Amino acid sequence: MTRISLIEYGSPVHLCQVNNPSTGLSDDELGKLILKSGQRISRSLKLSSNPFEINDRSVRISDIAGLVSVSPRFELEIAPKFLGLDSSNKRWREDFFFLATLSKHGRLLNNDRLKAETGEMGIFIP
Repeated sequence: MTRISLIEYGSPVHLCQVNNPSTGLSDDELGKLILKSGQRISRSLKLSSNPFEINDRSVRISDIAGLVSVSPRFELEIAPKFLGLDSSNKRWREDFFFLATLSKHGRLLNNDRLKAETGEMGIFIP
């Protein structure tokens, strides 16, 4: 399983930087799967547009954060714009998903088969 991390509203990232040989996909195939995942998310969450935008073989993400299954061997981790990516403290995921279950706007895509591990209880300080 390959999981690539990006930031919501971050700079576009070229598909060759996102793709990994373990996916077994070309950059074009991966781009199509990412767009298809975005269409599925748009329908599920009733968004007005696809949250994944691919221009010049680069992907940019808007309006969503969390983990998204793109294929059986590839997941996108989308860090919220206000948290970014912090390699020294990855506990934000557990807090973020906990808050998503309590929030009016948070949604869990139950049909996505995401890989998970146990985590620690974090403390949310607004």
